[in-house]
Amino acid sequence: MPSPKEVLNDGADFESAGRRALSKGAALIGGTATTKYMRTGGTDVGPNNQTGIGSLRRQTGRLARSLTGARSAQPTPGSLRAAPEGVFDLSPTSGGVQLTYGSEVPYAGAHEHGLNQRVNVNTHTRQQTHIFGRELDSPMTVRVHAHSRMMNVPARPYLEPALRDTIDDIKDIVAEEAKIEIIEDS
Repeated sequence: MPSPKEVLNDGADFESAGRRALSKGAALIGGTATTKYMRTGGTDVGPNNQTGIGSLRRQTGRLARSLTGARSAQPTPGSLRAAPEGVFDLSPTSGGVQLTYGSEVPYAGAHEHGLNQRVNVNTHTRQQTHIFGRELDSPMTVRVHAHSRMMNVPARPYLEPALRDTIDDIKDIVAEEAKIEIIEDS
């Protein structure tokens, strides 16, 4: 409740307040998703048989960078690696503003929701370092032919639990930003 010394601000810019609040909220969700629900993979390669909170192994950091906005807004000339892969969109709706937040990293959805389907693998080359369990003296480039394979990736959610963890803080941020626009000292 405003004090008698406070009056309504006739020039309140609710769109800007909403954008500021949701931008801060998205940063909070991304930070929580990457610090609480992802773990460092390091040199631990191979199948990840863990499930549950914090079981999503961060190998390269690409997914985490897409959520925190750490990718550069301008791609490096001749490279697509620096292109931003985060999804952040604010759209007006009949009930207010909708925040769309996520990642364009191709495997983001498979990790969040799980995946159990046959996928096609294109022809490609890879570095082979072991043959029949024995390490090679030097890596060998081998060609892998196109094939399909069954993928069974258990769900290792990171965005939905991060939103649950931060929703009260986001509501507080929205209320504070709206208050800044509505009330001004006279």
